[in-house]
Amino acid sequence: MDDPKNEDPKYLKNYIKEHPTNKMAWYLLGRQYAAKGEEGKANYCFAQAGEVYRAFENSAAFTNPLEDEEPAEETADRTEQTVNGRPARWRKIAVVLLLLLLGSHIPFQDDRFERSAAEVAAGDRLGQDAQNPAVETGGSAESAAGGKFGVVYTRPGGGSGSGSSRTNQIADMLNRLYSRSQEKAESLLLADPTWSGDGRWLLWTARTKPIVTAQRPDHAAPDAKLTYYDAAACQCEPADAAAPSAQYVKWQNDELQKLIVRSSAAAYEQQNGKPPEQIEQMAQNYPDNLMTGYTAVMKREFEVWLAERKNGQSATSGGEPQPGQPSGTAPAAANPGNGELLPASEALKEPLRIMVDITTHRLAVVSGNVLLRSYPVGLGGDRTPEGEFQISEKVRNPNGRDNGTFGSRGMTLSDTLYAIHGTNQPSSIGQDKSLGCIRMLKPDVEELFDMVPIGTKVTIGRDLPLPDETLRAAEPLKLPSVSDETNPNKVYKWLD
Repeated sequence: MDDPKNEDPKYLKNYIKEHPTNKMAWYLLGRQYAAKGEEGKANYCFAQAGEVYRAFENSAAFTNPLEDEEPAEETADRTEQTVNGRPARWRKIAVVLLLLLLGSHIPFQDDRFERSAAEVAAGDRLGQDAQNPAVETGGSAESAAGGKFGVVYTRPGGGSGSGSSRTNQIADMLNRLYSRSQEKAESLLLADPTWSGDGRWLLWTARTKPIVTAQRPDHAAPDAKLTYYDAAACQCEPADAAAPSAQYVKWQNDELQKLIVRSSAAAYEQQNGKPPEQIEQMAQNYPDNLMTGYTAVMKREFEVWLAERKNGQSATSGGEPQPGQPSGTAPAAANPGNGELLPASEALKEPLRIMVDITTHRLAVVSGNVLLRSYPVGLGGDRTPEGEFQISEKVRNPNGRDNGTFGSRGMTLSDTLYAIHGTNQPSSIGQDKSLGCIRMLKPDVEELFDMVPIGTKVTIGRDLPLPDETLRAAEPLKLPSVSDETNPNKVYKWLD
């Protein structure tokens, strides 16, 4: 028999191009690459071969990166025996015979399937970082529903138009899943979010497309399991995306609540010179109602934040703006087109801020490059002040009822006569009919009131780099009220 190192894999490449779901062909191509010592390419092919590879090899190509099971010498000996020795040749013969018996003839043709340098590098990276994951292309996503769930986003321009970019993204996601330095999620979802046209904003409530989940390996299943929801990413019949989509919506809601806690804790520390010791300190009666209330998710997050704070670690959110970014300014556009991922922990790193664009009558709630909400508002044209403010007071039913001139909620701006409040004139939204205040529809102002704490920074200006469209959640955020946030002893005289 010829030395497998001298065999040309070109005909297999061509065959796989025309039959991308033939796992046996992927396995044979991987064996040829392994014989030539091209381990990165081999392991990429073995990952595509999935259960065919495991059936014939009866062992993993890589040790689990979470474990140190065997010394290097023993691994090297085994590789020599299975690649260059007689058992590997006989196994290859058996595979070819089985392939022919199955009626899958592989034509010997000239090269018509040369991978680009980027694709080769992607394959090498997947082989090195992914540690030969098992691939699941159909069925339920319930395996990803248990345990801790994390999300990594693609940046604008990456992945959708290039197979090699997508491969790089999946390899990067797997590397994050395996990394000991990362927060240990049981599974990670790679998702294509909707970005604004200029690539500046990740639109939080807009359509997000699930691509693939990777489930962390364990002793029972030593390989990471990939479940694809996008046919283009795997050239396969994808799994139903209903389960990960529902899980993503729940995850989004939890992440927003966590961000509220971290933003509120940072605001409390800014005002009092020390961090809060209990979450109840931030949800007291007016005027100390820094935030409206809290859920079980928020209470757990506060305990995490406090532990990090006491251990001298910087909290994952709630700090000052990133270096080089002045307070109140819009973040720069995200780096486009390089397939780089944006972990959710980095996306929601900064405290909540409000931006009001006088030109477009738009109020946006943002965190870093993430645009969480965008509401239409009524303004006063030149009478609405421009500049930097902060929410200095939050009051429920400022007129003593929820249908007064100022609606059901009001938030004073920097102890002035200007405020963000509701209105009993909903037709004025989108127009310049106020005396300078910012009017909002009842459901919008009530959600904003629950979302942003006292101390939230507010930027008011013209032609701010905000999208024109309205962005609301399918179900508005509503926190349980745990305190009395009314102020019946004051008659508010905001410049409506």
